[in-house]
Amino acid sequence: RYSLLRQLGRIRSNGLANLDRYLRKQESLLAGALLSGARDRLARDQIEKFFHTGTIHLPAISGLHIGILAWGFLYLANRMPARRTVLISLMIGTLIYSHVAGLRAPIVRAAVLVELVCFSRLWWRDLSAVNALAGGAMLISMLQPASLVLPGAQFSFLAAATLLWLSTNAQNDTPEPLEKLVLNSRPWWQRQITAVYRNLWQLGIAGGCIWIVALPLGMYCFHLCSPIGLVLNVALSIPITIGLSSGFGLM
Repeated sequence: RYSLLRQLGRIRSNGLANLDRYLRKQESLLAGALLSGARDRLARDQIEKFFHTGTIHLPAISGLHIGILAWGFLYLANRMPARRTVLISLMIGTLIYSHVAGLRAPIVRAAVLVELVCFSRLWWRDLSAVNALAGGAMLISMLQPASLVLPGAQFSFLAAATLLWLSTNAQNDTPEPLEKLVLNSRPWWQRQITAVYRNLWQLGIAGGCIWIVALPLGMYCFHLCSPIGLVLNVALSIPITIGLSSGFGLM
């Protein structure tokens, strides 16, 4: 009765109970799927709506959820004096959330990446993203070898590899010093609008590249092509980030 897995299951049950307590029924069911992967709480027609619009990765816990959780902690780590404490808290929180969400292959892959990033920042070492991706694949092959042939794991690694390639090219495309000087001379509200526009543009480019790379696999496995997902994933990025961040706190 005092096993670790039982305690983690209790954390999941208490989190879902908090959602049921503070949200209306329909919102609670959707929040449970988005935050903990409890898709059994949703009706089949609701799941099919996510599936047909290319947004099935939202109720299926994936690297997006781990990434938003890590982004919040890393944002604090870069702006607080207790940097090591925040990073260690992120490592512990990632492990707990990964177990609560079910330890599926996409979650393990994202969790391994977060843990390695935290280790590299704690010890001031450079991290090879390719090695981190390979480390996630090695761990999954040892813990869940059968999941490597499932579409969810394959989509996860395809998306991560595409983002890795895009980030490598983005590092080489740094703005000129004169452009930085002109941007810094503008009013704060113009800088904020420019930053939001740039982030949304980069998000759209990343989503489009992932959609193109994953399209053959999606058509082969599910006989489905959903171009509307290109628009929806960008449009939903801000409300989903706000919803997941506040939802983690509520759970």
